[in-house]
Amino acid sequence: MTPDQIRDTGTPRERLFNEAAETIVGKPALRAFYQVMFDAFPDSHAEIERLLGDGGLLARSFRFGGTHLAEFRGVPATGRAVGILGITILGFGERRCAERWTAADFLTLMTRIGAVSPQPGEAYRPSAQA
Repeated sequence: MTPDQIRDTGTPRERLFNEAAETIVGKPALRAFYQVMFDAFPDSHAEIERLLGDGGLLARSFRFGGTHLAEFRGVPATGRAVGILGITILGFGERRCAERWTAADFLTLMTRIGAVSPQPGEAYRPSAQA
């Protein structure tokens, strides 16, 4: 998803529900939310691994990767490559995306960039490399 894709898709009041229990409403807020990721991981990419549709819902599992080259959630750039897995369920209305529910492995991402330490006695093992 790029800022241009956000501008060109979805309904004007599209809502995003994410792992932080936030509800983000409207295209400007969606663009701002995703822009934080694009800024921190400017070479970011996402690969869709699976799609499953049922009526007005579409589920997609994805692999996100990029290099941490700018501040992210208070953590200065580390230059570290990250890779995480996630899933998004899209709900459609007016023939466009109206809602999206996303959960991604941000614990692995935050561990990889040094914001979170692995549990004592455990080696860090990334869940995915992208």
